[in-house]
Amino acid sequence: TISRTCNSISQYMNGDCGAIQLTGAGGQYGSISGAVIRNNMIYDNVGLRSDIKPAGIKIDGGVGPTVIANNSLRNIAAACLDTNENSVGIGNFKVYNNALYLCNTALVGGQAYIKLNLLTDWVRSNNTYWGDTNGDAIKYRNASGGTVSILRDQIISQFESSAVQQNPQFISSNNLHLSSLSGLIGRGINLLSMLSFGNDIDGQARGAN
Repeated sequence: TISRTCNSISQYMNGDCGAIQLTGAGGQYGSISGAVIRNNMIYDNVGLRSDIKPAGIKIDGGVGPTVIANNSLRNIAAACLDTNENSVGIGNFKVYNNALYLCNTALVGGQAYIKLNLLTDWVRSNNTYWGDTNGDAIKYRNASGGTVSILRDQIISQFESSAVQQNPQFISSNNLHLSSLSGLIGRGINLLSMLSFGNDIDGQARGAN
């Protein structure tokens, strides 16, 4: 469980901040390749200075193949998932079963719930994109280098056919387990055969439940 990791008022606080952030440094895949970011609950990463607009999970340029799965995020100032600076190649990110709620709460210009370089960068399935008000849910670049935006109330399935478009109904603002009323229950994809792990944050088998 991760919260308020970028909420510093120090003069040395860097505006490029994420609750989880992978940074590449030289070479084809930088210094990190084959990472798995899973089973995290991240909330209230909002920054306490006006110039700090932190992300939830942020992947910088040069980082190699990465799995982002089974994470729940709530109340993030900028993008909940941001791989925009990364252009390593097709299918670099496998993004599954993430519940994203109240992303880009600071309405940062050029941000969205998720932000990526090209559609082909992500292999994606069964993620949730939701907020209390409509806004840019997804931003990516098209082949000509222009920015494409998809609003939350538009057809997210054009981006991800198995996307869930509803409030996750977490138990509370700081307990990101799903409540018994959540429409996300039974909407996940079983990752055991695909990625060799199947347990959730509580160590319980997680399939389509």
